[in-house]
Amino acid sequence: ADDIEHDDEFVRECLEGWTPRFVKHGLDYNDLQRLKDQIDSWADWCPAFEELGDDHYSLGESAMEDGRTESARMHFRDAAMCYHFGSYVWHVDDDVRDETHQKGVEAFRRAGEHMDPPVQRIEAPMGDGGQVVGNLRVPENGPGGDVGESPVVVTLPGLDSIKEELSTYDQYFHERGI
Repeated sequence: ADDIEHDDEFVRECLEGWTPRFVKHGLDYNDLQRLKDQIDSWADWCPAFEELGDDHYSLGESAMEDGRTESARMHFRDAAMCYHFGSYVWHVDDDVRDETHQKGVEAFRRAGEHMDPPVQRIEAPMGDGGQVVGNLRVPENGPGGDVGESPVVVTLPGLDSIKEELSTYDQYFHERGI
């Protein structure tokens, strides 16, 4: 674990300063208010977001059992964003952070199965043996009707983001057949 420690003021500034971003990318404002009451220190940050993500993930599984795929999609995506925002800048315990991040990837995969159009995970090899992973969504029709002539938009996350977070913008493009 890192020796990074932040005081209560730092935690409050993060919660307040990042609230617009959190809400834009799908976190419910009421959930954020609940988190503000639960997070007293930086060490609490990731575990609190993870717990909220677990709550949404469980709701997604219950919705799936009941055949409510749209509700399941929403809960799995909410879970993915909770896991992401809990882990993306938190370096108190790298093992917890990495596990929480992986839970977010899995939750988004589950959500993506029920998106319209669905998410296809793609992997492009890199020269060093690594890979670049992306999420591809292809609409049924392009702007002129033929999806084969549809333009492609590639969204790239910054240093403090992930590809799943950018899915918020997908619908704007899909509504236009892109």
